[in-house]
Amino acid sequence: MFQGRRKELVTRRTYQEDFMRSAEKAGLPPEFTPHSLRHSFGTQLLRNGVDIVVVADLMGHATLDTTRSYTR
Repeated sequence: MFQGRRKELVTRRTYQEDFMRSAEKAGLPPEFTPHSLRHSFGTQLLRNGVDIVVVADLMGHATLDTTRSYTR
């Protein structure tokens, strides 16, 4: 998904480590993870009136029930 400095694809683990290191430098709590960022993105879309079907598609959800969990 992301390209590294040597034009190779970045592994999931490398991305997670880089993300956590950056979050720590920014003073964010350890609970702030790539997944929590994804959840925040979906939640904000819904709160700002984006249609749930559009959000489900953006998030790659197979069912609207998964997307509805972002409204809780």
